[in-house]
Amino acid sequence: IQNILKPWPPLLLLMVFFAVGCEEYLSDDSFLSTEADSYTGFMTNGWAAFSGGEYDDALTAFQSAAERDATQPEVYLGLGWSQLRLMNAVNAGSNFQKVISFAFLDETNSVQLLNHAHAGLTFLELVNANYESVISFGSKVISSDSNYEFDKDNTINAASVLNTVAEAHYYLNQISDAFEISIGLGRSFATV
Repeated sequence: IQNILKPWPPLLLLMVFFAVGCEEYLSDDSFLSTEADSYTGFMTNGWAAFSGGEYDDALTAFQSAAERDATQPEVYLGLGWSQLRLMNAVNAGSNFQKVISFAFLDETNSVQLLNHAHAGLTFLELVNANYESVISFGSKVISSDSNYEFDKDNTINAASVLNTVAEAHYYLNQISDAFEISIGLGRSFATV
């Protein structure tokens, strides 16, 4: 038995030395106290970048937010608007449709999310020259909220949506409809 226990003291000494020497390194849990990037953090950064006109940075932040929680409709709204500003029409349209599909998950903001998605689709369909769709989506926004304004970009509002709808009427050769909307927006014409 004494022969079996003989090698243990040096081995035990080595194990104690290793445990004591590494204790500070192994017990350093400071990484646990730093908060990991969260969905909310990425969304805040994404909207801040979007409002500042930094659409590539906004897109990156929204993509990171989507990796954290892909069931939130607002993340698709951010992706859609950022992609629309970057003229990535196909992906923007897909993300606006996802907002429409998932809006019911956010009961508090569902109407607002739908209005923002429909406004995005209004502008997107003008880019795609789908003028009937421009009128359809724009009408949904205005009928839901005649004082519509996108809080992340104040240039996107009821007036810009109506202006886009008027432009679609013009391209469809529906001049009187375009004229009426323009007059309603306060424009005056010297000749008709």
